Amino acid sequence: MDGEALTWSGPVRPVQLTARQVAVNPGVRKQGPWRGKRVVLTPLEEGQRQVIRAWLRDPETARFMGAGPWDSPPPESERMPMAITTSSGRLIGYVALRDVSWRLREAELHMCIGEKDFWGQGMGADALCTYLAYIFSNTRLARVYLRVYADNYRAIGCYRKCGFRVRGILRAGSRRERGFRDLLLMELTRRSSKLNNECG
Repeated sequence: MDGEALTWSGPVRPVQLTARQVAVNPGVRKQGPWRGKRVVLTPLEEGQRQVIRAWLRDPETARFMGAGPWDSPPPESERMPMAITTSSGRLIGYVALRDVSWRLREAELHMCIGEKDFWGQGMGADALCTYLAYIFSNTRLARVYLRVYADNYRAIGCYRKCGFRVRGILRAGSRRERGFRDLLLMELTRRSSKLNNECG
C-alpha cells in the first residue's frame, strides 16, 4: 500500500448500537444515521479501521494525534465509535468515546479528521456537534473531556467552537520527535452544551 491512497466511499447505513451499549445505558435509542449540516455519522465498520490506520502512518497526521490507542483503535475499548462521512459516503474521520464511567457519568472523547482535503473546512466542528448532541440527548453522561496537544491550534479552535473549555495543562505530557510537548485538558458538560449556540 506504500504510495497508494486508501479511501472509503460507501453507502450511509442506519445506526445499529450493540446490545451491550443499550444494556449499560437504557437511555440509548437505536436510531440513525445522525446527520449534521455537512457530515453524516454512521457506526464504524471493520474495513474502515484500515483507512484510519493508513491516516496515522502519515507523519503530519500522526504528529497531532500522537502515538498509542490511535495507532490501532481496539474495538473493545471504544463506546459508540462513529465514522464521519460526507453526504456521498466518503469516509473523512472518526469519533468515539473511551474510558466511559457510567457511575461518574463521564467519558473521554477521541476524534480525528484524517482526510487532509477536509481540514480547516468546519467538518470536524459539524461532526463533533452532531455527536455531542446525540450523546447528551440519549445517554446519562454529564461530562465529556479530551486531551489535545497545546500546539494543535486547529483542533483547539474546533473544540472551543463546540463549547469545550480548557480545564488544565499537562506539562510535557508527551515526548515526540521535537522533544516534550504540553497537553491541554478540555471538557464540556451537559449543562454548558445547552448554552452553546454553535451546536444548537
